[in-house]
Amino acid sequence: MNLEYPYLIDNGDGTFSGFMVDLLDALSKQDGFSYEIGLNPDDKYGSQDGSGHWDGMIGEVLQDPDIQIAAAPIVITDERKSTVPFTRPFLNVGHRIVIKKPVVKFRTLSVLFEPFSLQLWIMVIVICFIVSALLFIVNKFSPSEWSRIRPEDDPTNAKDSFSAHNAFFFVHSTLTWQGYKEVPRSPAGRILVTMWFSFIFFMVIAYIANLTAFFLARETVKPVVPFKTWQEMTTQSSVLYGVKPGGVMHRHMKVTRDPILQHAIQNIETYSTTFSSSEDGIKRVRESDGSFAAIVPVDEGSKYINNEPCDLMFVGAKIVNIPYGIACKSVDICNRLTVALLKESKSGGLTLLEQKWLTPKSNYKCPASSLENYISKQETARLSARPLTIADASLAFVVLLLGIVFCIIFLIVEVLIHRRRKMKSSRISKEGQTNKSADVEQATDEQEKAPIATNEATNNID
Repeated sequence: MNLEYPYLIDNGDGTFSGFMVDLLDALSKQDGFSYEIGLNPDDKYGSQDGSGHWDGMIGEVLQDPDIQIAAAPIVITDERKSTVPFTRPFLNVGHRIVIKKPVVKFRTLSVLFEPFSLQLWIMVIVICFIVSALLFIVNKFSPSEWSRIRPEDDPTNAKDSFSAHNAFFFVHSTLTWQGYKEVPRSPAGRILVTMWFSFIFFMVIAYIANLTAFFLARETVKPVVPFKTWQEMTTQSSVLYGVKPGGVMHRHMKVTRDPILQHAIQNIETYSTTFSSSEDGIKRVRESDGSFAAIVPVDEGSKYINNEPCDLMFVGAKIVNIPYGIACKSVDICNRLTVALLKESKSGGLTLLEQKWLTPKSNYKCPASSLENYISKQETARLSARPLTIADASLAFVVLLLGIVFCIIFLIVEVLIHRRRKMKSSRISKEGQTNKSADVEQATDEQEKAPIATNEATNNID
């Protein structure tokens, strides 16, 4: 026998326990034989080399006259059955997929950013700076804006309402539907703000609606596994998977007509993901950080899944049962043991042994993992919620772009009209000053001529 938990366990005091010990005790009571446990020196079940020589427990049954049976979880194969007789299977163990247990990711504040894609968030931020800059430019150059108001007409200090930092504060406040102190006075500024308000309306409504959809679609906080079924495993490409070459499962996958398993063996052979033993496969699963899965017998996988560090779990239904039997030196011995196995099976003894040693009870240190507590990536992909893209919000950006274009046009027109009026006013002012100077010169000349006329009149009187 081989030391292998939970089939054979060394108690450390010269005695043994485990599934096989309890099974042999039950069979000995049914058939009335006694037995003595001997450990296999090469720790192998038995395989045939190129010369036809058998090693392991099969080889000992064939070669050692003192060994009558090999009682262990030996897989009944055609090659072994043709060499030594076997009892009926005392246990049928299927195969399942072992993956690394996903870590539960608690939802953080990042959920608030999920309604918009990264590109859309960047575009919104850029637009905020563009609108802020335009409001500042309009306030600086528009002749009808707050910056041109006279101090005596500005008791609330509205002159600085759209300075550089105040313009950005206005944009941020309105974006979050908060209040504001002043609105632009100029037509250009009001056109821009009107379109900005429309843009905000579309974006905020879209954000709230999609955030609600995300919460409804992802109301569960279940951890995500890469797949939950064999079919899901073969249709994804993010996680590689492997199997022990030459084993029951590997041979079955190579000859099966099941399209799912055919696809699986094709991927395994393409990426060369076989492993030498179940222990090696489990090691690769743990070291892969979720990018590798191992197809192993349930009993072998349970040893690792149900013991610390409790970082593994089974997925997929149990398929391709492996028959475990006892190898005998003679057919007569196997027949006697088969009868005893049938009696033990009918009495429910085999079921009790499975429950005691092969199901996660008090002898395991990890709680059982139910697939109902997990959700697969394929299931999350079917959820309706997705981040909005720039294309989804294109209407809002078109509206704002029109506002920006009209704002610039109106600002240019305002400035040109103001300059024209200013030039006209300046010209009229200069003409008025010229006429006034001419009138003053004329009046001065008349005053200078008046004394001369007076003197002439005096002389005439004399």
